[in-house]
Amino acid sequence: MLGKGSFGKVMLVKRKGQDELMAMKTLRKAALVKRNQLAHTKTERNILQNIRHPFLMRLHYAFQTKDKLYMVIEYMAGGELFHWLKAHKKFSEPRSKLYAAEIGLAIACLHKHDIVYRDLKPENLLLDAEGHIRVTDFGLAKVRCRCARTRFEQRGEAQFNSHTSPRSHRMASPGRARKAARRRFAAHPSTSRPRCAGHCGLAFVPD
Repeated sequence: MLGKGSFGKVMLVKRKGQDELMAMKTLRKAALVKRNQLAHTKTERNILQNIRHPFLMRLHYAFQTKDKLYMVIEYMAGGELFHWLKAHKKFSEPRSKLYAAEIGLAIACLHKHDIVYRDLKPENLLLDAEGHIRVTDFGLAKVRCRCARTRFEQRGEAQFNSHTSPRSHRMASPGRARKAARRRFAAHPSTSRPRCAGHCGLAFVPD
């Protein structure tokens, strides 16, 4: 077993008659439904299946039984980047530049497909046997535009939240003035959730 989480576990497997090692992610349907994670799991599977890039995790197979979902993905022999960062405390400059370049290319590929990753951290960066990066875990990713959502067949997902309508600036009391000031602060670009210019979802700023 390679790892275990709140929704299932990851096992090291290989297909009968073949020598290639793969990682099989097993998810319990009951746990996904209980924590309202079905939409996130569907998003992750569609991204793994439809996008091909040297530094993004790739899906080999996906299937299900009555109680569980299975995703068979690439096996990363190098483990998590977090493990190596914890062991070495810090990386050399050339090594850091390599990782930064590979992560940047992977995120740029997602942005090209109108996907905001939203979960970049060392635990979600794996290393293959040669030491190259694979970005994984797309459960929090968002398909930014409706046209892109159609490409990835995101049926049944909730619509992106629309902009709130402008509020009146008339104030009849100091209490209302303070509330209006708090609303203006919350709506400021530095504190509000960034959106794309087309009003169709998140911008790329979170990545």
